[in-house]
Amino acid sequence: MDTFNRRIRVELAPTLTDDETLLPTLVQALEAGARVLVVCNTVTRANALFRLVEATLQAKHPKLCSALFSMQGRLLSSPRPLRS
Repeated sequence: MDTFNRRIRVELAPTLTDDETLLPTLVQALEAGARVLVVCNTVTRANALFRLVEATLQAKHPKLCSALFSMQGRLLSSPRPLRS
């Protein structure tokens, strides 16, 4: 049986409205290879934060784009393939 240690860190955000302040911490964690989960209190805010992180990574850290949440190998912002 293989076992490994995993460290989990919970950090409260200093703001509920200024997502820009979260970006440096998120990017730093992704660059270190961490998996990051951000819990937002509304779907609207979650979508806005995701779009901001996505745009920031595409513009400034394109190699980290693969770290974004994906489903069945596609980024959530990618168009769905058409069914035949």
